[in-house]
Amino acid sequence: MVLDPQRWLELLRFRGLLESGTMSLSEISRETGLDRKTVRKYLSAPGPATPPRRSPSGRSRARVIDEFGPVVDSMLRAEVLMKAAVIHERLAQQYGFTGNYQRVKLYADGPVEDRRGTRDHIQGTGGDAPPV
Repeated sequence: MVLDPQRWLELLRFRGLLESGTMSLSEISRETGLDRKTVRKYLSAPGPATPPRRSPSGRSRARVIDEFGPVVDSMLRAEVLMKAAVIHERLAQQYGFTGNYQRVKLYADGPVEDRRGTRDHIQGTGGDAPPV
């Protein structure tokens, strides 16, 4: 979990209490409403002077499946009901995909706008056919 800057600063106030033994991780967790493991992560390790940041897209790093996205999209356009297991198998055999099946399944089952930008061409609002 990446904390927003305000919650990060709030959590840092408890570092001295933890180091002095005045409060335990569990007590700090109850006080802040954060999971005990999150509290341990941010208070036990020597922290940076600035809050943690995410990339502009909200993801911390690029996913392996992202570079194979156009291939998966073309497979789904060719056969709409293609199973994720078949897509994963073809990616691994034909394109050298090294990611796991779950990532392929999440990508294939995810919202269409995440893959193609908009849903207009699928819902019929962007084409010549009248809406149903």
